[in-house]
Amino acid sequence: MQFAESYSWSTHLEYLGERDSPIIDKGVAHSLFADPAKYKDFVENALTTRKINTIEHLMLE
Repeated sequence: MQFAESYSWSTHLEYLGERDSPIIDKGVAHSLFADPAKYKDFVENALTTRKINTIEHLMLE
């Protein structure tokens, strides 16, 4: 998550409402997520799930 927030070319901050670029169309994201907090929760969950899926075969339980 930190990488997405600090990477200059990421649109993540636009979707969070923390940066406003005139060339980013936020319409799709806004239609899917009621507010920036829901988008952030989705991204955090997706990244966490992906990490777990990547190492799932290594888990004991």
